[in-house]
Amino acid sequence: MLRLYHRVDEWGQPSSRRKDAIFNQPVKNPGHSLTTALRWMSSLYAKAKLDYEFLRHLQKVYHPLGDTSMDYISIRYIAETSTCQDEWKKIFDYICGWLEKNKGELS
Repeated sequence: MLRLYHRVDEWGQPSSRRKDAIFNQPVKNPGHSLTTALRWMSSLYAKAKLDYEFLRHLQKVYHPLGDTSMDYISIRYIAETSTCQDEWKKIFDYICGWLEKNKGELS
């Protein structure tokens, strides 16, 4: 989404989105940081800041075991988790639905 938003084909290319704060600056790969990627899409981030539920869910997807726990990428290295997968899936679906609803901000 970040590459689509800034109209670049590869990481490191300058943003082609004229009305964005990082216009003509290299678009860097945010890695697994969902919040960083969102912040680098300023118009989408502005909408997200108005939706507390979306931001709360984004944090829960990133830290499924709680705010101070390991992130969703690292969780695969622990043998068992107490996370309810059904709850995580509902949160994930909420985020995907929100992004789908607001995909107009990408153009």
